[in-house]
Order: sequence, then structure tokens, then C-alpha cells
Amino acid sequence: MPDSDPPHSPSPRTSDQRRGLLWFVRNLFTEIRPGEGRVASLLLFAVFFLLASLYMLKVAREAKVLSDRGFYGVQGPSLKALARGFQAMIMALVVIPIYGWVSARLPRKGLMIGMTLFYAINIELFYLASIAELPNVGFYFYVWVGVFNVSIMAQFWSYANDVYSAEAGKRIFPLIMLGASVGGVVGVLVDRFIKVLPVFETQPFIALHVTTALLLCGLVLFLWADHYIDRANTHKQQVSEPLQLGNGLLRVLSSPYIRLIALLLVVLNLVNATGEYILDNYIIDHANAVASAQYAQGTEAWLSAQRAAIGQAFNTFYLAVNVLTLLLQAFVASRVIRRFGTAGALLVLPVVAFGAYGLVVLGGGYAVFRAMKVLENATDYSINNTVQQLLWAPTSREEKYQAKQAADTIFYRLGDLLHSVLIWGGTVWFSFTPKDFAMVNVVLCLVWFALILALVKEYRRVKYTGTESYQIENGHTPVT
Repeated sequence: MPDSDPPHSPSPRTSDQRRGLLWFVRNLFTEIRPGEGRVASLLLFAVFFLLASLYMLKVAREAKVLSDRGFYGVQGPSLKALARGFQAMIMALVVIPIYGWVSARLPRKGLMIGMTLFYAINIELFYLASIAELPNVGFYFYVWVGVFNVSIMAQFWSYANDVYSAEAGKRIFPLIMLGASVGGVVGVLVDRFIKVLPVFETQPFIALHVTTALLLCGLVLFLWADHYIDRANTHKQQVSEPLQLGNGLLRVLSSPYIRLIALLLVVLNLVNATGEYILDNYIIDHANAVASAQYAQGTEAWLSAQRAAIGQAFNTFYLAVNVLTLLLQAFVASRVIRRFGTAGALLVLPVVAFGAYGLVVLGGGYAVFRAMKVLENATDYSINNTVQQLLWAPTSREEKYQAKQAADTIFYRLGDLLHSVLIWGGTVWFSFTPKDFAMVNVVLCLVWFALILALVKEYRRVKYTGTESYQIENGHTPVT
């Protein structure tokens, strides 16, 4: 009689079944080839924790800034628009110059560790500022979360583009992005759950410690993935060294292709931010009505009820966005990219945005616009975000880190700055209503379409000629 397998060792059949199950899960959403699953899974879980932390912070910042007392009478959605503009200046004057200097002196692992620990310390400092009830902490917190959001995500995707080739990225990025989508849903659900616990009801700022813990969990998983990448020795000599010294902003301006990516980000964020301003006005009106139904307007109880209603409205909105993002990322994003390519995938979001703001112009109310805004944001975070990362695949390492950081921060937040100017000019000089701002967005969507057509043409050229020869062909030399 043949010896049986030891009790603690799975039989060959069981092992094959487990491998088959893993293969099915990994390939349900996209194609994962042998040897790619371990690192892709670790990066998926790393970005899961990163997004869970980020969305807890995003829910908290909305209630804080919209209920903040503000500066010189600037409050509510107008204060939020001012904070967006301030983010752009912080990016251009502080973040990018420092990042360019640091990235030339640290390898990719050091960059991720340093940036994550820096932001974790920042969260704890905001906890101290919140319990000390420092004035206008909501405004500064909103600015900081915006900086944290774009810079930490730009760094993560710079790393991913550095590790994966363009071909592998098309297959693996949708799976990694799925982790981000699930993390967004979980972050909002955790925020909603912990608010009913007695300890958080009496001391709500303790929730910031949870966001710090989630952020550090993501860092541990990232380091685990990086360990396997180094051990595999794939492109190790190339990617383990510090980058050449350079200013990310200059790298963006020196490349016709990257300039178009940057302009696309400006228009995208200008449209999205203006849409959020319209939504903010609807939510403020809703929160005022809820609070007024219970308390006399202007009292402390009324302010507390208004703040709670704002937080609840944004929590529900973000939950709907993140659930739809998860579904689109899991079952639509990779298929759209494979079926329609880069050009087709880039056109999906402006088509949705054009429809959303067109409905407002035609008289759609709060419920209709909220539903369309959920669809717009979910499309942005899934299909559009995935294809945007793929645009960086044919660029150099310095462009992937330094130029991408500049494009995803300075130019993305430049859209916020233009949004601030648009809101200020529109409300002060022209007395624009939300419907008027929706009309502005309809016109901007047409500009968006034109930019995509120009970008796709340049993408094909740089993809098939190579970055360096492309720059020489256009009269530019790489920035060093």
C-alpha cells in the first residue's frame, strides 16, 4: 500500500486546485501570466490600504472645510475653491522643487518610504491641531489632503510604470487599480462604521490614527513587493539607482508629448472641480434644510446638525462613487482598453462629463446631477485613471518620476487654481448660478475632446519612435 501524504502537506490534486483557483481569480478581471501574480497581488493590496486611508481623509476634509468659519467672510464652497487654488501654489513652489532634489539622491524604495513616513507624521500633527481647535484647521487640512492625494498616488504609479513594461502594464494595471477601487469603498465604510462607536462619538479626531495605520500597512506591502522585484533581478541595474538631477516642471515643458498630458490634466480637473462646486451648492442647501427642520438657524445645535448632514451626504456620495468605480474597474476598464485602445478609453470620461453638465443646462435637478456626478467620478477613477497611467509607459525613467510628479501635481492642481479664478470671477462679476457653471463645463468638454485627439497622435509617435529620438526630432534634448 503506497504511503499517503503527510497530514500537513496538501496533496498534488489539492495544490493544483488551489493554483487553479488563484489563476481564475487573477484572470477573471484581466490577464496575468506565470510569474506575475505575486508582485501584482502585493501591489494591489498596497494600493488598497493607501486608498482606504485616503478616502477616510477625504470624507473628513469635506465636512471640515465646508463648515469652517473661513477667512474674511469666505466660507462654504467658495472657501473650498480657494483651498484648491492654494494647493496649486504649494505644489509649484514647494513640493516639486523638493521632490526633484530628493528623487535625484534616493533610489525608488527610499522615495516611497520617505514620502509615506512624512505624510504619516503629518496626519498625526493634524490630529494634535484638531484637538487643540486651532483656527481654520479645516482649510489647511483640505489643502494638505489635496497635496497628499495627488503626490502619493503619482509616486505609486511612477513606481509601477518603472517596474512594468508598456505591454505588461496594459494587462496588470487594471488589476492593481482594482485594489484601489476596493480600498476606496472600504475607506468610506470604515469611516461610516467607526462614527457610531462610543469612543469616536466623543473624540472624532481619533479616527486620524486609523488613517495613519492604514497608510503604514500599505507601505509594508509595498516593501514586500519591492523585495520580490529585487530578488527577481529584473532590470535591477536600471531601476535601483537614483535618478538624474532634474526639475520635473522643466521636463514637462521640454516634451511636446508630456505637455499635452499636462494640459489634459488641467482641463480634466477644471471640469471636475467645477462640477464639485455645483454639487457642493446642492449639498449645502440640503444640509441647511435638514438642520433647519430640527433647530433654529445659526445656533450651535444647528451648526452641529448641518455639519453632520454634510458629512453624511458626502459619505453616501463617496460610497456610491467607490462602489461603481469597483464594478467598472473589475468588469469594464480592462475590456474597454483592450477593445478600443488608448484613444477610445480616453474619450469615455469627456463623453460622460458632457452628458452630465448638459443635463444640468437642460434643467436637471439635484438627484439627476448627483447620479451623473457619481458616474463621472467613477469613470474617472476607473477607466480614465487606468489609461492615464499607461500614457507614461513609453517615457524615460526621469520622466516617469520627476515629470509625472510635476504633471500629476502642479498641472493637476493648476486646474484647481483656474477653477478658483473661474468661481471667483463667475460669482463676483457675473453672478453665475450652478446652471451657468454647467454651461461653462459643456464648452470645456469640447476643448477636452480636441486635446485628446492631439495627444493620441503624439502618443503614437513617441510609442513607435522612442522617447529620446522623439525629443530630438522635435528639437528638444532630454533635461539633465
